[in-house]
Amino acid sequence: LKGLTVGSQIGITGVFVLRKADVGAKIKEYDDIGLAFEDLAAGRIDAVIADDPVAKFYANKREDFAGKFSVAYLHKDPEYFGFCVRKGETELVKRINKAIAAMKADGTEAKLKIKWMGAAD
Repeated sequence: LKGLTVGSQIGITGVFVLRKADVGAKIKEYDDIGLAFEDLAAGRIDAVIADDPVAKFYANKREDFAGKFSVAYLHKDPEYFGFCVRKGETELVKRINKAIAAMKADGTEAKLKIKWMGAAD
């Protein structure tokens, strides 16, 4: 990425990692990740760094971009999503965790990833 311009949404962890790596890329941040992909399509930037589900969606499923981009790199360390609930809502936390585990176990998670991102992994 040395000497290239990389677009990203403001404040995502990918930007922090790219800055810390100090590889000589110019980072251009956007209020909305879709704007970065529009600039990529128009040739105004060289790459976009985004969470992998977002990158897969734009590369595989977003009608105006599908087939124009490829996901060049996926980081090996997972990033986890979270839900905020009021303190003391232990029953709700249990229900959320149970639902997520069930969706992973029965293949629903993979099906949703294919439907919305065009790839399960």
